[in-house]
Amino acid sequence: MIVSKQIEWDMGHRVLNHHSKCSNLHGHRYKAEICLKGNLVSKAGDSSEGMVIDFGDIKLIATKYVHDVLDHGFMVWGKDKVMLNFFSKNAHQKHIVVPFTPTAENISAWIFRQLDTKYTDIFNTGLKLESVKLWETPTSVVICKREDVLHFMINELISTYIPTPEDRARIMPKEGRLKVSGDGIFATRQGEGVTAGMNTIFIRLHFCNLACGRDRGWKCDTKYTWDNRSREFWQEPIDMKPEDVAKAAEESWSEAFGDASGHRVVVTGGEPLLQQKKLALLFSFLPNWAVEIETNGTIAPLPELSDCQFNCSPKLANSGNTVDRRYRPEALRNIALLPNSWFKFVVCREGDLDEIDQIVKDCNIPSNSVLIMPEGRDASLIAKQADSLKDQVSRRGWGITLRNQLVWFGDNRRT
Repeated sequence: MIVSKQIEWDMGHRVLNHHSKCSNLHGHRYKAEICLKGNLVSKAGDSSEGMVIDFGDIKLIATKYVHDVLDHGFMVWGKDKVMLNFFSKNAHQKHIVVPFTPTAENISAWIFRQLDTKYTDIFNTGLKLESVKLWETPTSVVICKREDVLHFMINELISTYIPTPEDRARIMPKEGRLKVSGDGIFATRQGEGVTAGMNTIFIRLHFCNLACGRDRGWKCDTKYTWDNRSREFWQEPIDMKPEDVAKAAEESWSEAFGDASGHRVVVTGGEPLLQQKKLALLFSFLPNWAVEIETNGTIAPLPELSDCQFNCSPKLANSGNTVDRRYRPEALRNIALLPNSWFKFVVCREGDLDEIDQIVKDCNIPSNSVLIMPEGRDASLIAKQADSLKDQVSRRGWGITLRNQLVWFGDNRRT
């Protein structure tokens, strides 16, 4: 069965090479119809029972990732030098730079790509985005289906950032220094897991050995630490001595939390254990701090790190990584033997729990150290998914964690 929801927004653009008046600055009242296909939800008592998907959920996601991004903005082709020059001098004016000429056809494909991974099939009903129908005017309509998106993907690859010689030099690991991402070292509250809500200094490191959502699967929200197609990957990282990182952590704590006790640092990424030899030195400069390390579970920690809390998040098939790349049972068994390890699994649908069952069994992971986190970047939808999963999770003796940082700070970096 197919269901749909319409949204509208106002946006300006110009079609640079068009032979007629469309090459001039102008705007439209756009309307998009988001169509999803799936079977009916049969879970008794659930608020979505008897639906393909709640119409409100279709609107909520489409509003966040399409309407709010585009409304009252100007879409600019990355090759339109005149408009890019204008917005460089008027950055406060809302504009959206895209790697394609902003025709209705390309915009509809862009919308499809924006939304394709956002509607998750949590009830195993085969839910998926079927098409995007876009009205540029009341009589001018484009329909974009999945097979039509390939051309858009090719355009996007063509626009991949090309690093300069300076970029390539910057990205190389440096002896005795940690490669720190553009987020750097910042004060916040831990948003996930068993220490959620605690005052924390985060240290976000660069590099990762996985690529969640690069071509398929849910999208990593820190891909700037590993995606070498992006400008941020090449230009944002800095090199810091471990003692300088420790000093910055101390200063960040004092500035944010004053004389408060309970000093806690979370080292995240990327994949921090790619730099674990330098981490052992870093922690020697923070002797009275509680330490958490966030890892994807593909690398066994060094013995020097065994006293740390490990927040291990093994990746499932829903991440888009191949199984040989993402699943290292020996590393997971090693982490499971450590005294303070927790295993957080990102879940898109109820069927993912069966995959977790097998990992827990094969890797000797204690059930009481397993946490399920619904995938998403919208707090209300994550809470709804958690509610739909709670009975199955509880029966297995596992826990559920939300992404509280989305509630506290929104979907932003350095949170």
